[in-house]
Amino acid sequence: MAVGVFSDRDIAALKNYKYSSVDKSVLSRYFLNPYWWNQLVKIFPLWFAPNLITLSGLALVGINIMMLLYYSPDLVEPCPAWVYYGFSIGLFMYQSLDAIDGKQARRTGTSGPLGELFDHGCDALNTTLAGLLTASALNLHQSWWLVISILSALTNFYLSTWEEYHTGTLYLGYCSGPVEGILLVCVVFAVTGFYGPGLWDTHLSALLPKAASFLPQIVQDTRLNEVFLGMGASILVFNVVGSASNVRALCAREKKSFGVALAGLLPFVAFCSGVTLWLAISPSILHTHLIPFILMVGCLFGHTVGRMITAHVTDRPFPYKDTPATIVFALGILSSFVFRNWETSDGATSGPLIGHPFPKDLARRAQAGLHALFGHVDRVDDAAFVEGVVVHILLAVCVFMYLRFALRIINDYCEVFDCYCLRIKHKKVDATKKTK
Repeated sequence: MAVGVFSDRDIAALKNYKYSSVDKSVLSRYFLNPYWWNQLVKIFPLWFAPNLITLSGLALVGINIMMLLYYSPDLVEPCPAWVYYGFSIGLFMYQSLDAIDGKQARRTGTSGPLGELFDHGCDALNTTLAGLLTASALNLHQSWWLVISILSALTNFYLSTWEEYHTGTLYLGYCSGPVEGILLVCVVFAVTGFYGPGLWDTHLSALLPKAASFLPQIVQDTRLNEVFLGMGASILVFNVVGSASNVRALCAREKKSFGVALAGLLPFVAFCSGVTLWLAISPSILHTHLIPFILMVGCLFGHTVGRMITAHVTDRPFPYKDTPATIVFALGILSSFVFRNWETSDGATSGPLIGHPFPKDLARRAQAGLHALFGHVDRVDDAAFVEGVVVHILLAVCVFMYLRFALRIINDYCEVFDCYCLRIKHKKVDATKKTK
């Protein structure tokens, strides 16, 4: 019987779903798993729900974000050293708790698709949040470098989810984001805590003067944070090739169209294009309101990959369309054109990008409406301020939309399978006791 967002076919697929993963990481297989994760999970009692472990890890990263917003809301002023150490500890514990939630599920007999849905949802949000923390530690400020670093991290996550959708298996390579990537970022946080974020603006020529003298000038002028981003880009290329190869191999074995599978990357290309176009039209967002903008993008991304992983566990067709994200980007880009035609108190404008009268007329009407509502307040004539208000409103809308999406899936799943998300409803029965 269909329940909420799940059809009869969805429920049948959920009941037959089996999680599959391959982890080739040397660090996790030979060090973290046997000597840390297997010991850490024993701390948690058997009544502690696996999803609550996952949520606890995300909460630690959330606390780090609040500390960042308190001490450096504009990403200009450095945070106290202990804050960066807190970033390192928080992200490391997120990785650890994220690694043991599956172990706890097997200990308590509560393994199932809900755990994967919940885990992927938290991971998607953490990708954006950890990206902001990393940008702060690397002293990237509100800039295109920050945007590039965030989009690179989201690309990595999207590719991994796209690969899992088509292959049915989550692949973690010899150098993966969830293991080596997070540990490297934790080291960056610790180094920043010791030396300060200004360290990452150091040029290679100043750090290694003798060695750098043999290199081209462009390399000598490269800063350490740019080197770090270059390393991330190299890992991204490696993962792109690996994911594409795995999907292509599966398509060849099952005689499916690799081109159709590749089409699943087009929604993310459109996603990144929307982000880039919006920021290119609106420099005020890029340099003044980038943090709420990135948080909004993170919510939209969470919704996009959430629909993909839901389609994976329910065996639905690939979700090529994401209507909420399309609407938000369309409204944002339209508002950008409007604010480019916003008249200041002296009658000047920031310069229209197109000669069509529609944006200018819409800007005039919107500005007149705001004056009628709030009177002749100077802030109404400040396009950057009003655009910031729009970004914060859209952020609130995206948070509501994502929570509604996630809660509907969780509640309907729990109703179908008679379970709780953050509590264990039915305790695991010991087989030895059952036979007595």
